[in-house]
Amino acid sequence: MDVIEEMKKKGFKKLTGPPEDWLKTFTSMDWGFREKERLKKEWDKIEPGDIFIFHSMKTENLSADFPTGIIGVGIIGEKRTGIDEESYFEDKRLRPLRIVFKEIWWFGDYEKISKEKFPLKLFAIFIKKIFNINLKKRLKLFWGKGMVVYLADSNATSLFFLGTLAREEIKIIKFLIKNLKEDDVFYDLGANYGFYTMLAEEFIRGGKFTLLNQIL
Repeated sequence: MDVIEEMKKKGFKKLTGPPEDWLKTFTSMDWGFREKERLKKEWDKIEPGDIFIFHSMKTENLSADFPTGIIGVGIIGEKRTGIDEESYFEDKRLRPLRIVFKEIWWFGDYEKISKEKFPLKLFAIFIKKIFNINLKKRLKLFWGKGMVVYLADSNATSLFFLGTLAREEIKIIKFLIKNLKEDDVFYDLGANYGFYTMLAEEFIRGGKFTLLNQIL
């Protein structure tokens, strides 16, 4: 298909979002809208075959600095409703009005972007390959303590950008903050970077710590 000719003939619409959302579209081939009246009306008008250009704006959730501009073109394959399976910074149910692209043309050196599932591992690989950034990073955890990580896995990337572990780990963090006592004995099984031990050290003074990590 000559997408330029189709754009001239049918016209096109524009989707605008931050780079973290476009990185997700790169792997999922879809986009979501909130279920608000104005957006619902726009979503209702979308039909298979409609053409959208992709506009990347400034990041909303990342500390890295990304360029802005038109980054791609996509043709709608279908519409559906449901949760956003790859959502990270937002509730999966926040954007239930979905559009799925049957074809996408990305601009720039997109072949360097990993096709691994969003959200976090993609960040690390994307930043390393596109910006050639040293992945050994010193960071501050959300209570101010320092840590050094390598941005090579999801936990490290979450710690670097957010200062904490995220998603299902939040419940554990809240539980520990609420329940740890000064004389507790704390076992950190699968310690990895030792985040939970460092957190526990803020509360346990007279107790004992044991870190165990899996060796592959």
